[in-house]
Parts: sequence; structure tokens; C-alpha cells
Amino acid sequence: QINNPLAVVLSSVSIMRQFAKDGLFDGIETKCESIEVAVLESEEALKKLSTIVEPAVSEYADGIGMINVAESFSDPSPKQGEFLEKYDQLLQRMRQDADLKSGYEVSRTESIADIGSILGERMGLSEEQLEDLRMLCLWHDVGVEAIDEKILRKPTELTDREMMNIKEHPKISEALLKPLHKKKSFLDLIRHHHEDMNGEGYPDKMSGLSLPLSIRIHRVVEAYVAMRSQRPFRAAMTLQEAQDELLRCSGLQFDPAVVKQFIDLLRERPEINELCFPDKLP
Repeated sequence: QINNPLAVVLSSVSIMRQFAKDGLFDGIETKCESIEVAVLESEEALKKLSTIVEPAVSEYADGIGMINVAESFSDPSPKQGEFLEKYDQLLQRMRQDADLKSGYEVSRTESIADIGSILGERMGLSEEQLEDLRMLCLWHDVGVEAIDEKILRKPTELTDREMMNIKEHPKISEALLKPLHKKKSFLDLIRHHHEDMNGEGYPDKMSGLSLPLSIRIHRVVEAYVAMRSQRPFRAAMTLQEAQDELLRCSGLQFDPAVVKQFIDLLRERPEINELCFPDKLP
């Protein structure tokens, strides 16, 4: 119990309660109740998270041991390959579950990848950059699996605490993908996929052209597919509504040059719009 920080907090609250009864603190009773509620909520969240992450952590820990042993040999270890294959299968399931958990179709990331690749080619990305962009589109939200479904589907404005949870998912995605993807430039794309042009994004407050073009393309396409998707708490936006929103946020969240290229692309090739969940678009 001593090593459990939440238990320490509750013990401290109990002591403060006794002091309050003895008249040593004024008005502390209400504050103690607030602390206890917050701790209990945290404990529930940790229990739920452990049921999701524990199997992965166990397998991941075993795999790290395998990898450390394997690295002492010049040839790849069969155990290392076996672990990475299992870990890849786990992440594939987590990626699909993350979309469903957020109230999207399971094909959402494929839609983003298909549209993003077309726009990336139009904007002159190299073959290597296009591959990284496609992987970014497919894997950016795997860390969402660690977030409470109630937060992801909440129809009203998020609290500060809930928003803090949401903002952790790019870093979680980065950490989950590290064992399989050693390329730092790709992992950086994953980490920074929620950065904004005006520097108000997260987690590192990057801005402007310091953001790779692949991220700026992904930011526009991912937002467009999200707006055109039916969600548990709102209807899908129309084509015009989604384009108007991109223009409204141009220069704030989105790169104006990418927004222009994307809207031009949709006008020139309207069939591309059908990649956003055909048969469900208004």
C-alpha cells in the first residue's frame, strides 16, 4: 500500500479529516470530499486502463527480453521475430478497436490513407514520404485505445481533465509503435499529428512550416473525413459544410496551401469524396 500513491493520498485525507473533527482546520471537510472523489475516479480509470493494457505490457515486457538477447547475435533471432509478429497483431487489433471506440467506421483510417496519398502525390511528396504519410494515416490513433470510451463519445464539452487525457494519445501512439518502427522521422510524424499551424496544437506546440508537409496534409484530410463521418453525438457534415469549416480554420489549425489544394482536388475529382464511407454521405 505504501508504494501506491493513491493509497497515500487517501491516508492523508483520513488524517486531515481527523484534524478537522478536532477543530484544527477550518473548512477542510469539503476539500477532503473533493479529493476523495477525484482519487476514486482515478482508481476506476486505472483499473479500466489496466484491463486494456496489461496483456500488451506483459507480452511487450517478454518481448523486450527477447530483443535484448537477440541483439547480442549478429543474425536476427527467431524469438525476436516471433514477438514482433505477435506485437504487430496486437497493434492491428488496437488500431481497429480505437476507431470503433471513437464511434467511427473501422475503415476510417484506410479512407484517410487513400485520400491522403492522392493529395500527397499531388503536392509533390517523394515515394518515401508518401509511404510515411500512408503509415501515419493508418496508425496515428492507435493510442486512443488507452482513453476512456465515455470521453471519446461525450456529446458535451470536455472538462480540462478529460482534455488532458485526450492530449496524451499521440505520445501513447508513438510509444506503442516504437518496437516495430525504428525510423525516427516516422515516429515524429505520429507524435506531432495534432500540432496546429498557429502553435496551439499538442503535444509540443510546433507551428507553421516547422511541421513536415506530411503532417499538414494529414491534418486536413483527417479532419475532413471526421467531419464527413456520422458520429454517435452528431450527424455527418455535408460536403459544403466540411469545406467551409476547413476554410474557416485555414491558417489556424490547417495550412492554407494544403486546404486550397485539397478543395481544388475535390472539385476536380469528386469521386475522391466517395472514399469517405460511401453510401453514408449527405
